[in-house]
Amino acid sequence: MIDALLAIAVASAAPVDWFGPATVEFRLETKGNPFDPAENDVRVRFAGPNGAVENRMAFYDGEGRWKAVLVANRKGRYVPSVQVNGHPADVRPAALDLAERLPLGFVRRHPDHVNRFRYDDGSPYWPVGHNLGWQGPGTSMADQIAMIGKNGGNWTRIWACHWDGKNPWWPQDDAHADLSQLWFPAIHKWDALVAACEKARVPMQLVLFHHGAFSSTVNANWPDHPWNAKNGGFLKSATEFFTDAEAKRRAKMWLRYAVARWGHSPGILAWELFNEVEWVDARYANKWDTIADWHAEMARYLRSLDPYRHLITSSSAMDQKALWAEMDYGQPHTYPVSVTNAVAGEPPLPGKPFFFGEFGGGGGSDFGAKERLVVRDGLYASLLANHAGAAQYWFWDRMERAKLYPEYERFARVLSLADPYEHPDAKPVELTVETAHRAPLIVSPGRGWAPSEVSRLDLPQDANIQKLGRLAGYFQYHRGGNGAMFPEPLTVAFEAAKPGEAKLHVTMVARQGASLKVRLNGKEVATKTFAGGSDDRNVNETVVVAFPKGRNELVFENSGPDWFVFDRIEVDGLAPQVRAMASGEDEWLVARLRGRADDAKIRLANPRLKPGNYLTYLVDLETGKERKFWTKRAKAGDPILVESTEADVLLILRRGEE
Repeated sequence: MIDALLAIAVASAAPVDWFGPATVEFRLETKGNPFDPAENDVRVRFAGPNGAVENRMAFYDGEGRWKAVLVANRKGRYVPSVQVNGHPADVRPAALDLAERLPLGFVRRHPDHVNRFRYDDGSPYWPVGHNLGWQGPGTSMADQIAMIGKNGGNWTRIWACHWDGKNPWWPQDDAHADLSQLWFPAIHKWDALVAACEKARVPMQLVLFHHGAFSSTVNANWPDHPWNAKNGGFLKSATEFFTDAEAKRRAKMWLRYAVARWGHSPGILAWELFNEVEWVDARYANKWDTIADWHAEMARYLRSLDPYRHLITSSSAMDQKALWAEMDYGQPHTYPVSVTNAVAGEPPLPGKPFFFGEFGGGGGSDFGAKERLVVRDGLYASLLANHAGAAQYWFWDRMERAKLYPEYERFARVLSLADPYEHPDAKPVELTVETAHRAPLIVSPGRGWAPSEVSRLDLPQDANIQKLGRLAGYFQYHRGGNGAMFPEPLTVAFEAAKPGEAKLHVTMVARQGASLKVRLNGKEVATKTFAGGSDDRNVNETVVVAFPKGRNELVFENSGPDWFVFDRIEVDGLAPQVRAMASGEDEWLVARLRGRADDAKIRLANPRLKPGNYLTYLVDLETGKERKFWTKRAKAGDPILVESTEADVLLILRRGEE
């Protein structure tokens, strides 16, 4: 058994060619449900060149028509024969020829690097794009898929949701639909989307189920679900979806049909079992084990069916390790007040690739024209955290309105210059930045609605991704219903070279209201009451505290009755004018530098680079303008000296010869 597994691993590591696709079509009289393999298990055996045999599932295409699609590792002629429920059928489809090579093949986990993907032909795959959850007004999804590819992207993610007619179990405006069978209008929409992804070379994560369909509290669609017993269905509660035999049978019918109809397509990156399964009713019933068992069962079922071995994933918070056991890669989502700290502060999934499947700005901040900076933060934080791909922006309806595609064009150029795919072992580098003058130190929380693991910050040393990535922006009332998420006041301690001000900026308040108290060195120095309202509301309030020279300790406390959100704390004089985030190896470094030095001179210490000549790029992330030059490092401890007047630049150093 061990030898067999090693042989499979070695084989999967070698580049693989695929040829096709080609489709056979035939008519077949069947009884019962044509979508149910328990009643009609229709398969095609393809006899190919040199004794090769390929078996594929057939799929029902309506009005007695059946089809099977073949992509195979050998080109040549294939002669099909049909079986129904294990017995030969009296139909003779025409032979087909596979001649054309399938470009690239399918995406796999890299056999040697746990945080990388690659195509079957060995080409690199580092996913970058944005979500296309469902059809919105205006631009068609096919056009948006094309735009992703045109602007340097190679990834998208689409839901099987009912409100835009893509859930095959939930017909829309069709009184004659058979609810025991898959609904063809949804299937035909998926045909068009898969074709668009193929054409643009933008493979999708096909999201098979989403949380709202089985939730009565979060984006609750369960009250209207056709499987709900109150609507004539067979489930008494949404929680039963994960255990009920009929629900599992129908889920597997959908999975099987998807593999049979679209599994041949490189337009499918992965089968995503669930969107945000942490919000289903079963989670609130403390049935995480049941949810994890369902994921494992469905993943194993998919692998038993899919001859092309597409990746399998889900999306959820990362704290449920059992949920990810059978998944090929991890996919958290985040909507924090600091996208950079949230994305870069999330620890990777051990032993598997990992990147954010959704992100956007959160916490009530009104980004407006600065939405492009939110996108920029997500893209570059994932690059500098050495994730397996980019964090994937959620709000596809804003892409053109907010002029976000130029950010992707620039990012694609940066990827070509930095080539992060070839540096899978890069690690975060703590660069010490020196400028002639000082600036306020900005502390931004990396978590949104999540427990805070941080209640004390000693500045400036604690102003790092690892610490701030665990600080929640939702400042809970410690005696309220969510008090365990922020159980203590937040203490900020620092040494001030001269008197200055500390500022806490509040962006959102719960509908019940909140109250902030601030103590400086043991004395209460400020209070601020945030009135409630009919709903949670956005605010733009800043609490300012003056502090003296010397050692200071500020304590921020929420005295109730509910939460508020803060997006930053600023403390005068504690930081250089430029802040840096970097990733590197001993012959390669990428750093994002934000802020302007008054004299345009920036000194970066502790780069951990070998001596030698380095091809150096400075890319202005605002305009895309590049500067290219050679930098010589005489010894390993030398700092990097940068002259820049831009406020947001990417620095790339690659060791080589002039």
